[in-house]
Amino acid sequence: MRALTLRFCLIPFVLASLHAGAAVADRDRPGEKTVIRSQPLTGTFQIYGQPRWDFGEPIGSPGGPAGEHLAEYNAYGPPIPLSRDTPCEAVLATQVDSSSPYYDPELVNIPLHDVPVTVDGAGTTAFLPSILEAEITSPSRSLPNDPLTLGAWLAAKGRAKISCEGEDKAKIRMKFRNLVPHGLYTLWAITALPDGGIAPRPLGGVPNAFVPNERGSGSFSRTLNFCPTDEDSPLLNIVLALHTDASVFGAVPAMSDAEVSKPVGAIVHAQVGFPVNIQEDLEAEAGCRE
Repeated sequence: MRALTLRFCLIPFVLASLHAGAAVADRDRPGEKTVIRSQPLTGTFQIYGQPRWDFGEPIGSPGGPAGEHLAEYNAYGPPIPLSRDTPCEAVLATQVDSSSPYYDPELVNIPLHDVPVTVDGAGTTAFLPSILEAEITSPSRSLPNDPLTLGAWLAAKGRAKISCEGEDKAKIRMKFRNLVPHGLYTLWAITALPDGGIAPRPLGGVPNAFVPNERGSGSFSRTLNFCPTDEDSPLLNIVLALHTDASVFGAVPAMSDAEVSKPVGAIVHAQVGFPVNIQEDLEAEAGCRE
């Protein structure tokens, strides 16, 4: 397939306005230590196009088919929307938010393990073979690089432990299992802004990336300059994102321009979320058909 040339500009990652509600977490002692377990996602704040959480007024419960960032790969036509009836062995593919102003249609319906990767300083991207199938001096993908199924995606688990040391300092320690072996991940603090909007911020600052081991297990820890569980905390949610193009972009999740767009869903995918300060957990079902 043809190579793609990439020039960058910032795109939105999340919705434009949000109200922080009550924290949903397993608290040992409020304000001192909080343990939050992950919940699976197939798009930002949602599962199968349905809202995952109620954030309270004015935004309510974000979600819907337009915000799905994953689909079932279809070798004979357009990608197939995911649902609880999708077979667990279905291979996952890229899917772009239908509200995106522009994107290259060739970036849709690509199996996640085969997303094009940047291969030179001009931003050219190409489909790469696994390392044992490549020439010694050629770019390649690390093993195992197997097709990623819906069942494997939903099996990802994480736990976040937040320990506050007063109002202006905290430690967050996270452990994960069943992630994509040797995949490139980043963690994002979905943060309420003073103007009433929200934005993704690198959790604990940049770099906010880590790579699981060959078993899909990994850990992440950072120091924060506030206590996330305080009543006036700006931290609403933490999102774990997989970068299928094997690239990260500093303090933003993804980048694009009007000619060659690479939006969320084409190169980066929210796999699990950690509700920190939300109004209600909607307990959306996240299974698949065996």
